[in-house]
Amino acid sequence: MIAKLADVLRDRRPRRCASMAFIVAVALAMTSAATGQPRGSAEQQVADGVRQLVTAYGANDVDKYFTIYAKDMTILRNTGRWTHAEYYERWKQVVGDGGGNLSADVVDLKVQMLPGAESAVATFKMPVKSRFPNAEAARGRNPEIIYYMSTVWAHRSNSWNIVHVHWSVQPPPQPSSAGR
Repeated sequence: MIAKLADVLRDRRPRRCASMAFIVAVALAMTSAATGQPRGSAEQQVADGVRQLVTAYGANDVDKYFTIYAKDMTILRNTGRWTHAEYYERWKQVVGDGGGNLSADVVDLKVQMLPGAESAVATFKMPVKSRFPNAEAARGRNPEIIYYMSTVWAHRSNSWNIVHVHWSVQPPPQPSSAGR
């Protein structure tokens, strides 16, 4: 009798393991289906979005640059909060007046997916070479600066867009006082 019971228990273990594996597989599949994208894909899409943003910014492509921002996005600066429309008008004017950028790059990009994979935070450094409209505007300004960027991304209507951005700028290097 004990031998027969042991045979039954041994026989059920593989089924139980197979059943558990099936349940776990279904749960993982449902999680991916709920977010509408395969695991790992969302992080890559946000990283690609950051690169598209910086490429458009470096090329002064105002319209492309602003398609990456959600219409309800905000920017919080020491001068106050900007909306999409306010930032668009300001940047369009800067570029239209001959200012903007000569180049921009992405360095040290890190994407952190938030629970549910419908939002993410991307942090990165963005070295920029600025373009000034004239010599007077360039006077006393370092054309090479580094922006320290934090962007918050949301997945809406099958698209990743920035809903909030904050940046700080590395101050230009100070002249050395050694040897004075």
